[in-house]
Amino acid sequence: MAFTTFVYDTLDVCTRLGRYVMQELLGWQGRAGRLVATALTAGVPLFFLLRQPLDETGKVVPVWRVFWGLFGASNQLLAALTLLAVTVWLWRTRRRYWCGWSPVCRPSGCTS
Repeated sequence: MAFTTFVYDTLDVCTRLGRYVMQELLGWQGRAGRLVATALTAGVPLFFLLRQPLDETGKVVPVWRVFWGLFGASNQLLAALTLLAVTVWLWRTRRRYWCGWSPVCRPSGCTS
């Protein structure tokens, strides 16, 4: 149940942030802008979820398997960028920054 709650909360936050960013970038205001931005933000992933991806042999691949690899790679990349930001902050404040370089190099090397 905790995993399901995490997934639903993550999807909710991503949809809201996507809607806010779309409204800001396109300058859409009011209820109509909110509805169109929400439909586009939720509609594009829904389009890909409703498709049936095929592997190289022509067999149907479950959609969760396609997105799970993408989620894992983006999670590792986000971790590497966060560690990089903390390491740079440690370096600029003249603290022990060397302890951050090893964890930064490993995830960024795995995802590139």
